[in-house]
Amino acid sequence: MKTFVFDFDGVIGDTFEAYATFLSKFMKISPQKARLYMREHSLNNGKQSIIKMFVKNFYMQRFEKYLLNQEDLLFEDVLKNIHQLPGSKYIISRNHSRICTDLLADNVHEFTQIYGYDTCRTKVKALQDIVFKDGVSKDDIVFVSDTLGDYKEVVSYLEPHQIWLDTWGFNSRETIEDFNSNIQLLLEPSDILKLGELK
Repeated sequence: MKTFVFDFDGVIGDTFEAYATFLSKFMKISPQKARLYMREHSLNNGKQSIIKMFVKNFYMQRFEKYLLNQEDLLFEDVLKNIHQLPGSKYIISRNHSRICTDLLADNVHEFTQIYGYDTCRTKVKALQDIVFKDGVSKDDIVFVSDTLGDYKEVVSYLEPHQIWLDTWGFNSRETIEDFNSNIQLLLEPSDILKLGELK
């Protein structure tokens, strides 16, 4: 049986505009520059993460408070489809795990474990943790994200056929296909259901 591992922001969490608004306000840059920064950042996980930047500038607590005061920050259709998938489900995020847990609310019980930057510094390390601690077969993992940065990082550990990128998140379909037209895409939330049919 497959084990499904999801990124949070841009896959489950509809957080792009919340990030942009926060960056614009507290970093004193225009909303356009904030959005551009985020999109550029999402192309390469090797760059300094937004989360690390917040911590460095003592904004993390403010950001958490701001984010948790926002409404409708979940893709409800995505969660409904994830619920129908068989097998174990995990989240690996660059957020603090507490943010994901609080935003998910009652949906948190859908997931075996939530990894944040507070528990694993990279997504590959989190995947390795799932394999070694929970006895999950590496070959049975299906990883879902929305950014090329995640793809570039995770493809060093998983095979390309194990990785799927959605097109409703931080990176558009055009951006993904311009980089590599062979990347497997989820074009709409209902496509998540086809992951349950993978052999």
